Amino acid sequence: MKADAVAQWQKRKPTAQVQARAWHEDFTKFAAGELNNRFRKAQGVPMDDDAWAGWAALKLLSEAVARAQSTEPVRILAYLHHEMAFDGQKGVPHTFRDTGQLRQPLLLVEAGKLVGEAPVPGVVDSNDLDSLGLTSCKQ
Repeated sequence: MKADAVAQWQKRKPTAQVQARAWHEDFTKFAAGELNNRFRKAQGVPMDDDAWAGWAALKLLSEAVARAQSTEPVRILAYLHHEMAFDGQKGVPHTFRDTGQLRQPLLLVEAGKLVGEAPVPGVVDSNDLDSLGLTSCKQ
């Protein structure tokens, strides 16, 4: 997913030296600013990729338990794979691929600064999360 995000950005800006990341402390759209502020207030440090992944994992699991109305692993996994549309504070619902990978937008960072988002508008449909990563393990 990260390689696809960088490649999309470089189609718009061929000389850019960007990194694709799951999160950045300067991301403020879609209530991300509030999430960043709550995290910084509680932890005393900015939210980064690992912190976002931990927050997302707990939110995914708690929502799955509540909505599936079960703590049985089989029911939770079924909900996550077939029914869930997760709000990761990035503007589009995140879902799981059959591979188990979370479909999600990525943030593009250059020299520590947030410069864009992927899927990259104008290169692909900005809601096409399948433009990032393999949609299947089968080639």
